[in-house]
Amino acid sequence: MKITKFEAPSLVSVTNDMSWEQRDAAHDTNIRTLADVNQQSILLIASELYANKFTGAYKTSSVWAADDTERSWADYLNRRKYQLTDGDRLIKVDFRKADQLMMWGAACACIQVENGKRVAKNLPMLPLPSNPAQLEPYQSVFARVDDWQPSEWPEEFSRVDIDAPWADEQLDFVEKWEAVFNQLSPEKRLDKKGNPKPPARNASRDYISKERQMLTPDVEAPTYNVGQTPTTAERMAAAATERPKPKAPPKKTQREIDEERRQYELEANARKYRMQLLSLQQQSESLEGLLKTLLVNHGSDYLEAMRDLDLGAYSVTEDVDLLRKSVTVLQSCFRLATEVYIAPEPIEVQVPDVIDV
Repeated sequence: MKITKFEAPSLVSVTNDMSWEQRDAAHDTNIRTLADVNQQSILLIASELYANKFTGAYKTSSVWAADDTERSWADYLNRRKYQLTDGDRLIKVDFRKADQLMMWGAACACIQVENGKRVAKNLPMLPLPSNPAQLEPYQSVFARVDDWQPSEWPEEFSRVDIDAPWADEQLDFVEKWEAVFNQLSPEKRLDKKGNPKPPARNASRDYISKERQMLTPDVEAPTYNVGQTPTTAERMAAAATERPKPKAPPKKTQREIDEERRQYELEANARKYRMQLLSLQQQSESLEGLLKTLLVNHGSDYLEAMRDLDLGAYSVTEDVDLLRKSVTVLQSCFRLATEVYIAPEPIEVQVPDVIDV
């Protein structure tokens, strides 16, 4: 889906004096109206879905038979059969897609708030995600409210059987979104019009996967909850209707370009250094754990028996020499990292004169 210039269509207002059935009908009408518009209106669709889901208005929908007791959100969407248009292609809004759309709306709202703070501090803007798929790698860091209780559910459907809403603040998401954006090379951070360009899904996926592997190897990071207030449909709708187009930045001087490249290289090397340190710590702790396990279970003689084995490339006959060399390299690394580096004097090479005979 590509973003096109958006003019908000006429929508039905949803007020507190409406009945639950009228609220659901209004949300339904608005979603169908917005589904005929392109990309940017999908954020408004997210806010309508969000309001309908977390107020419980969908529980009273006319799609249900009188004896339908479960009335789940997923079943509701399947019965409504909403269609989003992407050119001539229709996209069914299923339960997974609806959650992605709502997450997209909440993410845009958070970034809008962050960019408002950046304007006050004269800092560069963060890009807004241009489609829900770009947020797929961030699902594990997107927080839900852990103490949420619906305040306005129809009494006969008061039982909560859906996930809690997204939290109003998503600090971890914004932090990682910024980190992935900043690691892009300068020429990939802006589009042809000079606007901040959102990171591609693969770039986010690679960064988060590598970070997770370094910090918690072999552990799947779960979605977590926080004790905050949930975001609101109004906040998400504002993110859709208040998408300012930043002015094209002035042309940079060569000095500014060189400084930006130097800063990018500095940040990239800092991340690389950090990853190497984490990898070193994990590998050394893993080796120490293996040695302790072998010694506790089998004693020192077991190591001698291992050294007697001829396993070709996997032989450990030279383990002591390898450990000693590793210690020497680590001592060198420690000195390089902690002592002031003094470049060696250039070597003078005496070139003898060539005498023709």
